[in-house]
Amino acid sequence: MSKLIVVLGPTASGKTSLAVNLAYKFQGEIISGDSRQIYKSMDIGTGKDLHEYKINNIEIPYHLIDILEPKEDYSVFKYKNDFLNAYKSIQNRNSLPILCGGTALYIESILLNYKIPNVPPNRKLREELEKNTLDMLVKKIKDLDETSFDVNYHTTKRRIIRTIEISSYTKDINMENNHNNITSDSLVFGINIERHSILKNIKNRLKQRLN
Repeated sequence: MSKLIVVLGPTASGKTSLAVNLAYKFQGEIISGDSRQIYKSMDIGTGKDLHEYKINNIEIPYHLIDILEPKEDYSVFKYKNDFLNAYKSIQNRNSLPILCGGTALYIESILLNYKIPNVPPNRKLREELEKNTLDMLVKKIKDLDETSFDVNYHTTKRRIIRTIEISSYTKDINMENNHNNITSDSLVFGINIERHSILKNIKNRLKQRLN
């Protein structure tokens, strides 16, 4: 058995259902890889669907959901630390860790073993970068390091500025390719589903949640 199972895919693709069934069958516990579900409340908008973590009247343990108040700051650096703490505690119980998500950067930080320093804010740099348009910032981050730009993540000025801030702090931040023991023995399930099916699932789920 692998040391970690990962279930990833787009919104409303059935990730949680698959992860819960795997946890039920192989005595596992789920670690969320979602950057919104870490926050308390906002259950409908973030799609927590906590009722899904129960199968045949057995509650499947989950981690990194509802751990912060909405106003609290969080980062990939903090997520990776929280993940490792959850991972170790699950292993200590002789259970199988199952990472389910969600947010690409969170999942990649584990699978690609990102080396992420706890970089303090650079107020002066932020003020300078804020003067730029989104397109200008995209160009800046690509000029700085093409590999650090993620079209799915870098959709706001704040995210791009933070990445540039980290890159300016140290050039050796994005990833270590010498995977640790976790990532070298992981089994990854990637769910592929047609876009029209995703949109239909999202619409139906939202109606159910509102009801």
